[in-house]
Amino acid sequence: MLSTSADLRARPAELDASIVELRLPLKALDVQASVQRSLDGIVYPVLTLPPEIMSNIFLHCLHLPNLDDQRRTGPTPIHAPLLLLQVCRAWREIALSTPHLWVFLHVDLDRLTERLPYPEIETIVADWFGRAGSCPLTLSLCCELRRTFANGIRGILHPLAQRLQSLYLGVSWHQFKDLADIGPFPILETLALSATTSQGQSRVPLKLFSTAPRLHQIFFTRFATPSMFVLPCEVFQISCDDLIAQECLDLLKALPFLQISTACVYDDNFDPEYITHHHLKTLRLHSGGSTRFLRSLRLPALQNLHLTSDITYHNGNDYFSTFLASTSLRRFRADHPIESLSVEWFAAAMLGLVDLELDLPGHQFLREFLGMLDRNRDGAFLPHLRTLVFRRRMFGLDASMLGALSSRCTAGDENLADLESFQQILYPMSASLADAFARDNAMSLVACRELVERGLAVLHVGPAGQNLV
Repeated sequence: MLSTSADLRARPAELDASIVELRLPLKALDVQASVQRSLDGIVYPVLTLPPEIMSNIFLHCLHLPNLDDQRRTGPTPIHAPLLLLQVCRAWREIALSTPHLWVFLHVDLDRLTERLPYPEIETIVADWFGRAGSCPLTLSLCCELRRTFANGIRGILHPLAQRLQSLYLGVSWHQFKDLADIGPFPILETLALSATTSQGQSRVPLKLFSTAPRLHQIFFTRFATPSMFVLPCEVFQISCDDLIAQECLDLLKALPFLQISTACVYDDNFDPEYITHHHLKTLRLHSGGSTRFLRSLRLPALQNLHLTSDITYHNGNDYFSTFLASTSLRRFRADHPIESLSVEWFAAAMLGLVDLELDLPGHQFLREFLGMLDRNRDGAFLPHLRTLVFRRRMFGLDASMLGALSSRCTAGDENLADLESFQQILYPMSASLADAFARDNAMSLVACRELVERGLAVLHVGPAGQNLV
């Protein structure tokens, strides 16, 4: 009886413990439900943006390379726009309904044909650009292997010719010839051509792009040259890897409205034929070439001349000063030392210069140049100069330089320009060498800071990215 009574007394405690155990999961469920209600109440801003705003954001995710940029890659799943299709259903719908996300495509037929048949490649390209609606298209298409040509390039390019605004085409010379009947290109504006092989014995220019009335910019790389094609005379910008001098002169004669030309020109010992081009405003000469062909040119509209590294300067450069005198130069830049650099060029032939940038000018030239630059000595020398850059010149900040710069801070004459920017870009140097330079030129650096206070907007002395002033 006692045993039964004790058992009965213990039973309520056991039942209470069981009830507690049963309530714990229920309580956890209540807490979970409360947390979920809180989460459901949170509104993520990105989910509330209108589709039009999301479309604009998506467009900023794209990287559209320039057609003259050789670093081209095809679409990948980890980059826009394909990446945007994988985030969620809403983003996929917005991306697929944003035409400007699908206006550019790079197609490497050599790689694609290793995995896919031609018809499937053509379908992929058609589907991709089909999402672009009626937007103008940019296509980058390359093919180095002859076997991929017949069904590849023609099947892709022909249906798109009417809609192409920009085109990069990198194929062999023989493949260019086989494309002669593709076109016309009514809205094509920018064209980059790369021939993977030379044209061999053929010298007949192709009319492939002659029916492109809006074509204005053309970039030639590798074996492609302007002489391979009949070009619309309205073209105003040309860039070439390699030209012989006679090709360059023929190009200027064929394109009377050309305004910008970039080329590496090789001397072919041609007989000078004087040519005057009335519209060319910018001329850039690449490394490895020559400047002797300039002796045959008169460019009265030329305002910008840029000479890159390794330009070959021949003995007896009188032709160069004569050429300069025929121009209206406002900017002159040389990225390579000019052995025959003369102050007389600037005094007699480049009086209208606004920007001047020289690489490693010699000590003798600098003494003469700074002497004439000082307006206290010669007020008529380079009266419009506003920007002056000396690169890789390890010379001290002496009194002649500071005096010349100081005289240019305040013109005091409405016909004379104030110097706005001076940069002396030194060789890269260690921290200890920079400290030593600063100590040796301490007083001059103080004078430089005073020039800034007087109105010199940009004053840099030191290696690129390290201003010791």
